Amino acid sequence: MAKRDLVLHNFGWKVLSLFLAALMWMAISTAVLKDEQRAWTLQESPVESMRRFAVPITLLTRADTGSQFTVTPSVVEVAVSGKAADLEKLQVRQIAAFVDVTTATEEKLFRRDVRAQAPPEFRIQSVTPAAASVERLTPTK
Repeated sequence: MAKRDLVLHNFGWKVLSLFLAALMWMAISTAVLKDEQRAWTLQESPVESMRRFAVPITLLTRADTGSQFTVTPSVVEVAVSGKAADLEKLQVRQIAAFVDVTTATEEKLFRRDVRAQAPPEFRIQSVTPAAASVERLTPTK
């Protein structure tokens, strides 16, 4: 068989297979490129974002105290910053706002700072209001 016959024999089928191979290569490379772009957008972005949460206040008391307290306000707004993708996943139950009354003396009404905690990859930017009024409902024993 001559070299010319190697090229021209079933020439239509050879052109069709070459065309289909090029079409498949383009489809696969486009799919791979889209996956790479999607993975890049989901990567940890160095740009930080901030999100606000309404968090109920928890009172920290001593176990041996017989006193009951109420706190006003009962909910604070906590501003949390972090990576945007992580902030989207953050839930309000992962954030704690608390008032420590373990060192409270015999006072009936007093003010304490509100503190907040979030998972380590986030930062607390602000707590509004920063202090809460605490009222003792029952006398100390």
